[in-house]
Parts: sequence; C-alpha cells; structure tokens
Amino acid sequence: MAYQNISKKEVEIEDIANEISRVKIDNLNTLNQNGYLQEKLQQLIVELKKKEQEVSAEEREIKKTHLQIEQKQLAVDRLNRQYAELTKDGQEDDKDKENGPLENELASIRKQIIEQADLI
Repeated sequence: MAYQNISKKEVEIEDIANEISRVKIDNLNTLNQNGYLQEKLQQLIVELKKKEQEVSAEEREIKKTHLQIEQKQLAVDRLNRQYAELTKDGQEDDKDKENGPLENELASIRKQIIEQADLI
C-alpha cells in the first residue's frame, strides 16, 4: 500500500512536471508572438511616418499651387481692370456693341451700302 501511494505521488509529480513544461512552452510561444508583434508594430510606425511625410509634402505642394493660382488671379484681375480702363477711354460711341446680332448685321449692311454709294 505504501508503494501504491508512492506510485500515485510519482504520477502526480510527473503530471505536474508535464503541466509546468506545457506552461513554459506556452510562455515561450507567447514571448515569440509578442516579439513578432512588436517587430510588426515598428514596421507599421515607420510606414506611418513615411506616409505622413508624403502627405505633408503634398499639402505643401497644394498650398504652393493655391498661392500661385491666387497670384495669377490677382494679375488677371489687375489686367482686366487696366483693359477696362483702356477700352473705356479709347472707346468710340459704337452702338454695335449694345445691339444684338441681327442689328449688328443690319448696321454692317447699311455701312456697306453707304461705302458703295460713295464709290459711285
């Protein structure tokens, strides 16, 4: 009977030793997985920083382009004002600009008739 108790205790000791081994293996697997995840995290952080730099560069380029467009628009506005002033000062009292296309054609025909009459 004492030998049976000893055998049972030895079996219990072996079971506990096996359980300890399984826990150690699980621990090692978890450490390995954590290392892999940490490495993947570092790669993603590097990729994120790279993408952020690309976005920043694109935003700077967009701002630069907007400024160029704004400057060109200001130049166009200035030139349009100058053109309006020049055409206002040098504009003859031409009623053709106020008329529609048929009135303009009629006026053109009248001018041609007058020119032809002058030639005769």
